[in-house]
Amino acid sequence: MAMKINPYQKILIAICVMALSGCSGIWGTRKHPAQVDDIGTVSKSHRVESSNKETVRGSKAVIKLMNKAKDQSKSGDNIGAAATIERALRIEPKNPALWHNLALVKYKHGDCRSAVNMAKKSNSYSPKGHILIEKNSQIISECRK
Repeated sequence: MAMKINPYQKILIAICVMALSGCSGIWGTRKHPAQVDDIGTVSKSHRVESSNKETVRGSKAVIKLMNKAKDQSKSGDNIGAAATIERALRIEPKNPALWHNLALVKYKHGDCRSAVNMAKKSNSYSPKGHILIEKNSQIISECRK
């Protein structure tokens, strides 16, 4: 036997669905969750120097991971740095600076094929005319030599 739902219940269900969908993150995601601005234009609360001296803006978790990756890269642990940046990318997959930094780490490790792919991915998420596009082009050209 089918249960009848009155119009007020339908409205209540619709409101609950809309309210819950706002919590899920599916409907409210931004196109670029962590915009990368030119050097020096990011607020100090969300600022981290990446391995290439670019400023990265993102969540506190991403900033913490980028600091860890920077330390790993400085100590010569490129594999660990790559793994750490990949963790950050799971949080913010459309962050062009994270893709660029992963390209740098792959390049330092000698994996030019991956470095080129990561640089291209960074370019696809970078705003037009951004300095990251130029830096990614340098990685690509170095790998093709």
